[in-house]
Amino acid sequence: MPSFAKLLNSALLIIALAFIAWVALFKVHAPDFWWHVKAGQIMRDSGWITTDPFAFTREGAAYLASQSWLSEVIMSIVYDYFNIIGVIFFRILLTLSALGTLLLIDKKRIFPNTFLVMAAAIALRSTLLDRPQLFSFVMLSITLLLTFKLLDLPSASSKARSTNLCKYLILMLLSFILWINFHGGAAFVTFAFLGAILLQDFADRRKLIMFSIIPVFLIAALASPLTVDNYIYLKNLYTDKTAQFILEWRPLDAFTYWKYTFVFWLLPVTSFALAMRKPIASGIILFSFAYLSISASRHIALFVLISTGLTIYQLKHSDKWNDWMNKLLSNKLHALSASLVLILILFFANQPVQTWFDKYDFNSIGTFEPASGAYDFVEANEPTGNMFNSYNLGAYLLHRGYPDRKVFVDGRNVDYGYEFLDRTFKAANDEKIWKELEDKYNLTYALIDYKPKKNPDSPYAYRHLNNDQKWSLVYINDWIALYYKNIPEHRSVVDKYAYKILNSNNFGRGTVLEEVGQADVRLLADELMRQSASDPESITSSLLLAEIFIASNILDNAKMVLEDAIKRQPKRYEPYEMMATVYEKMGDKEMSDMMYAKTKKLAR
Repeated sequence: MPSFAKLLNSALLIIALAFIAWVALFKVHAPDFWWHVKAGQIMRDSGWITTDPFAFTREGAAYLASQSWLSEVIMSIVYDYFNIIGVIFFRILLTLSALGTLLLIDKKRIFPNTFLVMAAAIALRSTLLDRPQLFSFVMLSITLLLTFKLLDLPSASSKARSTNLCKYLILMLLSFILWINFHGGAAFVTFAFLGAILLQDFADRRKLIMFSIIPVFLIAALASPLTVDNYIYLKNLYTDKTAQFILEWRPLDAFTYWKYTFVFWLLPVTSFALAMRKPIASGIILFSFAYLSISASRHIALFVLISTGLTIYQLKHSDKWNDWMNKLLSNKLHALSASLVLILILFFANQPVQTWFDKYDFNSIGTFEPASGAYDFVEANEPTGNMFNSYNLGAYLLHRGYPDRKVFVDGRNVDYGYEFLDRTFKAANDEKIWKELEDKYNLTYALIDYKPKKNPDSPYAYRHLNNDQKWSLVYINDWIALYYKNIPEHRSVVDKYAYKILNSNNFGRGTVLEEVGQADVRLLADELMRQSASDPESITSSLLLAEIFIASNILDNAKMVLEDAIKRQPKRYEPYEMMATVYEKMGDKEMSDMMYAKTKKLAR
């Protein structure tokens, strides 16, 4: 009969895998996903991409963003054969692989290491986006595991040591080659591990075999269709200044950084104090990735993985820690109680992110495509000329439009360069620069994410288009605004669809009711109803219509539009808050109290 420890380990392993899968189960919402999939599809259909196929602003220019070619091909295969459901479950598989690999560092201590990887899953959740970075998470965990295997080889020469040394180095080299094709320059962090092993060997007075191994890895970096371009792209990424435009490439402020990373600093430092195992290598690895996490927020995920792996490794070699765990496991009640408490703590620790995802209805299978309605409008009402689009929309639009409708810009910051991106972002608030871009590129329609979910008051909303007589707003939803230029070819569409009252300022901020005169309320209501019918996921129009109906004491109509808003976005608190007011005016205190309670629950 299996021992209690084995039964507990098996149960916790199943719970951990289920928990990680749950954490990684959400809608596809990363804009770059669409570009990566389209690039993979093109490579499968037509071979290596040499000339930019996506942007008319880079017509004939070299395509530079091929560093993730292999992951893009794989992502496109998953999407083409298994659709979005396959993409989501592939994300779960990669997440399980990355975190599961960390458990292999100490296979005997499933308890309590499962709780460490569950905590890491919570910290990683907002970074588990469907793009090549997921492949890097897996490869980083594999490389860390192999590093520990190499560090733990006995010092004395023997046939077994030589065999294992060759085995682990070959595996690390193969992993490096695979990684360089999955995610280009990201694989160069392998040299931090090799350097850590070299210095630890020097301190331990072991043979410095890494002196001869590191050049092999430098040459292996050429084992990719990009060859030396991997080095060039990495250099450009850190020297061309475009990173300042990308939120995830910027460092977090000190308070926010420590809020996210304090636990993952505490864990390795505490475990290191208990074991002091391979201190030089462990310290180099920890502080190398700490530096990366401080320099750019996107690298915090790498630090979390490293911190978790180092903690498991140090505790594995701590006699004091292992004695404590053995004593705990000898008392079944204490072990079960500790496990239950930790599971509950982790469950509640995940709630803030769970709530944020709930707000946007992300905790389900599907996609978040805020620009889909706007692009449907473009396809149904063919504009002439060239399209302007804001930066974050480019990846989705090129996926929908290739090869017939090219984008102005997309997420390939290195490809576009600093000068182009600088002018593009400045044009959001500088009408003179906008006019120059408009004339230079013959811009005749524009899709703008005026209210992105991460920054509702985005400074890049190009709000001056609302006051430009040459442009008309023809489509809007809760996130995207579509403008057509007032040229003869667009006259019929503009005459039919142009909004007279609504714009991205008053609609997005909900201030339109304060601006409109009594005589225009009927026209406003018509525009709100048209907007609501044009996009099945928007609720702003329903909320504004409800305000009009409540003010006019037409409570049945207010109730009807709010019920529709709740069906569209059931996890948003605003419709319930207004519904409580409606029921209160109707004299139904019980329902009003119920709606207020729901409001408080969702508004947390």
